[in-house]
Amino acid sequence: MKKTLNLSLGLGVSGVCLWMALRHFQWQDLQSAIAQASWIWLIPTSLVYIVVFFLRSWRWSFLLRSVVRVGPCRLFPILTFGYFVNNILPARAGEFARAFAGAHATQSRPTAFLGSIVMERAFDLMGLALVLAVSIPVLAEHLWWSFSSLLQKAGGVALSKSGEGMIA
Repeated sequence: MKKTLNLSLGLGVSGVCLWMALRHFQWQDLQSAIAQASWIWLIPTSLVYIVVFFLRSWRWSFLLRSVVRVGPCRLFPILTFGYFVNNILPARAGEFARAFAGAHATQSRPTAFLGSIVMERAFDLMGLALVLAVSIPVLAEHLWWSFSSLLQKAGGVALSKSGEGMIA
């Protein structure tokens, strides 16, 4: 009885939220966008997606090897499931779902999987910091001139507007 009530309540809340999100949606715009889309780009995008996720699965299996031996092909669906949940639920809940799904699939401890996911995120952060550290010196001059030009234009507009107020 309690499960039925929880399911009914969950479906009701989801239905109300879906209705609120889609009540002003222009379905004709979606149809025209789909008709005008260049679907050929879906092929290379899908291939890159698969390669990147396989590489992430390999990295994850490498991080897990001291705790549990599991291959990247076995981790691939668990990884994609985690990213799917991240897209649906807030607060990076997919990371926890991935840890528990991996632990369930390998009969291991969820904490081992969770620790490896924390390490993955740390490596991602270090990679992002490296890209930023390399990009800033390369782009600094261009960014400075763009910012300087923007300030000059903004200052010119502000001065012209203040001058208009004095003349009028």
